Amino acid sequence: DSSYDGQRAITMTLDGQISIGEELATNWDNAKHAEVADYDKDGFDELFFASADLYDGMMKIAQLNDMNIEWSAGGEYDDSIGVITIADANNDGYKDALYVNNRHLVVADIYNQVLIWESPDFSWSIHDTAVANLDKTGRQEIIIASDDLLSIWSYNQSLGNYTQSSSVAVDCKRVLVDDLN
Repeated sequence: DSSYDGQRAITMTLDGQISIGEELATNWDNAKHAEVADYDKDGFDELFFASADLYDGMMKIAQLNDMNIEWSAGGEYDDSIGVITIADANNDGYKDALYVNNRHLVVADIYNQVLIWESPDFSWSIHDTAVANLDKTGRQEIIIASDDLLSIWSYNQSLGNYTQSSSVAVDCKRVLVDDLN
């Protein structure tokens, strides 16, 4: 036990009854990011959350109704999970997990158990990510906001990987993408 308080899932029923769950992990590195989605379309939402036991940060997914862990990644010395974004990055109809581990972004197809992409390390901290079909080609782009760079990464079919297609040197903390037309 690291003596750090861990995250808890707080749920509310339709009639307003609130329940506070048990600690999810010891949370050594003060992980505070979480998202909820039904990534596998089974009718039950899953909780995507960052946790840490001592120096070993992890990305975990738990079935929200019983908190059973369905998937996890990380757990190596000095892994530190930050921002979590849930979106269909590869257009297969299932939500994927995008999460920051230290200074790089990991994109994982949880449903098919496939690593989609792992970005190169950024110079500074990554603060936010988003997924959107910016160029209307049908393939999603990944937007990454960091301390010194706002960048767009596009899928390069010939390389079979994402490459940086645009960037601007700016300190950016949050990203929101929407079609204003």
